Amino acid sequence: GMAQLEPSQYEQAPVPPSAECSSMVVSQNFDNSTLSSSNLEIWDGNGATGHIITTERGDSYYEVFNRTSAGQGPRVMLTNPKCLTPGAPYLFSTKIKVSGPYTSDCSHMEYNNGNCPVLMLVYRELDTGRQKLRRLGRFEGKYLPDDTWGIFQLQILFTAEEVGPSSNNQMMAMFMEGPEASLDIALDDFLLELAPPGTYPNPVQVCAELLPNGDAEHGSGANIFPFTSVGRESSVVTDENGNSFFRQSRLGSNRLTTNLVTGCVVKGVVYRISARVWIHNLVPQNAEIVAGSWQPDGSVEWRTLLICPPSSESSGFVSCEKMLSFSDKQITASGITLFIRPRGDATSTIDWDDLSLQFVTGSVEELLVDPTLHDCWGDLISEGAEILVTSHTLDFTDSQVASASGMTADGNIFLTSSITNPTSGPDDFTVEVALLSRRITVEASSDSSIGGHFIVMHTPDVNQTIRGVQIKGFGQQGTLGRYPIHFHMCGNVY
Repeated sequence: GMAQLEPSQYEQAPVPPSAECSSMVVSQNFDNSTLSSSNLEIWDGNGATGHIITTERGDSYYEVFNRTSAGQGPRVMLTNPKCLTPGAPYLFSTKIKVSGPYTSDCSHMEYNNGNCPVLMLVYRELDTGRQKLRRLGRFEGKYLPDDTWGIFQLQILFTAEEVGPSSNNQMMAMFMEGPEASLDIALDDFLLELAPPGTYPNPVQVCAELLPNGDAEHGSGANIFPFTSVGRESSVVTDENGNSFFRQSRLGSNRLTTNLVTGCVVKGVVYRISARVWIHNLVPQNAEIVAGSWQPDGSVEWRTLLICPPSSESSGFVSCEKMLSFSDKQITASGITLFIRPRGDATSTIDWDDLSLQFVTGSVEELLVDPTLHDCWGDLISEGAEILVTSHTLDFTDSQVASASGMTADGNIFLTSSITNPTSGPDDFTVEVALLSRRITVEASSDSSIGGHFIVMHTPDVNQTIRGVQIKGFGQQGTLGRYPIHFHMCGNVY
């Protein structure tokens, strides 16, 4: 069945330091209908003389202008640092845009993110009065034109010195800096919260779903957690119908990845992997879901788990799914990383949604065969035997061999080593079961390079039956007529 894990075997959703503390630290969209003086007073321009709420086409946002240095920008006070949990992931996301009288360095590709907005943390120790700064992350905005909204999102870990019951800070704030003076910085949909429970495995059934928040509906704003991205040009997007999905742009080496709970990756279980994908390219392209299995010796096995049908700019989302079981390399892996990408395309934007790796069934420990086989198989199986289950797919390597220890008169075979349930798909086959073990073995000499030769000659009218015999090391490659079993001039053979 499904693996059952102890709490120490998987990451659990963090909680605030006390019941009086909220998981939500800051949530502000600057909408006039919800904004009050009490929640606006924690915002300022960090020394810039101009900071206002601006409304355009019904959308309100916070803007800082009249900046006289690169260190000035939107600042928000974190009023209770003791209510933050040190070492736990906090999810930050905001819409951001830079505008002004001239083109910013940040929007120039050749500057490689130079002078792009940087999120900073500042706090002051109560006992010494010393002010400390830490850079939390830089906005990867080098492809974004000025006066255009982009998504800035990070996963932040605060230290015990900075936050929590043992911290000793009289003030704490987060602020933006970086763009050249005289340029304006605007923010909207600013969010900072403890990673929600829906982004972690379900503690009741950890292995039931191995990709929490694969539908992007249980996270925090535009933040991609629990997925991570190299290059950070990824975010959660919400369409006009309220459906959220993941978007990866400017791919190159950018990959939106996540890690599986390896304790759930065991022999014999069957999972259903599925997703909806949409590649924004005029030419239809396939998407693939790839897993990397990190081995104890440091090597990595890369394997494509699922190839999705082609999609294009005009197609919208396409769906794909299949049943899978885990390979030996995946079962022994110290870690498994999973990601989605366009196949053979490193430039197109890809959207994906409803990514799932869901438990279907556990391993098989019994087989039911025709009861009439009991007379032939029963005694041999009771002594310990090997059973072959043929492949249920077009791939012959999906065949399986298991050990059996007993068989009942009604055809029930008990396995001592479990096998994967051959769950059938639309292109699969019904399996067959064969007994591999034999009481009689005819084997060639182990010290000879020439195999044996079993021949039945010139018996066209005599029934010849070979059954219950194992023949090993027979056949003489390169010698005409010297097959492992050779019926010579015997008429019909079947």
